[in-house]
Amino acid sequence: MKSFILSTLLSCFFFSLFFLWVCPRVSKTPVPSNQEERLIRHGYYVSSYDAVRKNPRWVCWEIAPGMEKRLERTGSFSSDPLFKTPSPSNFKGSGYDIGHMCPVFDMGFDETALAECFYIGNVSPQNQNLNRGLWKELEEKTHKEGMLKPVFCICGPLFRVSPQKIGKDGICVPSRFWKVNLGGTCTVDRAWIFNNAESKGSLNEYRIGIRELQEITGISFSNCTNIFLLKTKSKNKLFFALDRSD
Repeated sequence: MKSFILSTLLSCFFFSLFFLWVCPRVSKTPVPSNQEERLIRHGYYVSSYDAVRKNPRWVCWEIAPGMEKRLERTGSFSSDPLFKTPSPSNFKGSGYDIGHMCPVFDMGFDETALAECFYIGNVSPQNQNLNRGLWKELEEKTHKEGMLKPVFCICGPLFRVSPQKIGKDGICVPSRFWKVNLGGTCTVDRAWIFNNAESKGSLNEYRIGIRELQEITGISFSNCTNIFLLKTKSKNKLFFALDRSD
């Protein structure tokens, strides 16, 4: 009996070691205690910027009928004029794409919107295979859906406890990215989570429950949309009401 108990305990111990080794260690506290977080409010999106990790913690925007893409990508990345953010030069030679959170595809309806989405407060270091693969596919599908019925989008990065850093300013490299779509043509809200690496397969393989994702990120997605709507109304900018019940 004693040998059975001992062997069981050993098995649990080695399984725990295996789990910790295989699964990426993500910080349980999405915002560090010394966090300097700033809401950056632009005309058509809001970014909650993490000045410690030098990444947006989350970005929220809306896509709706009437926001069809009509302008081509012509801008270049620049520091955010509303808050001190790193220079785009930090990404040079890093091996990572300058990955948009609020994408060019959704902001191509207006010159100001298109220019603002190139601010560094809206980007993160993203693996090029993810950025140009499934992440782009999700962006395109979401945009098409938004042309039929309004969709709120919220997305952002997740980090390991000790993340890799790039550039002279030490921009932290996320271990994962997540995205939430609220509303749209589907009857349920949806969420996805991806490793910041080459991602293969279908988007359905990366689906995750809204509540589970909120627990992982520590972010209330309804609060994000409320902040976005308050910004939009107060600034008297283009506003599309999202007709849905919580």
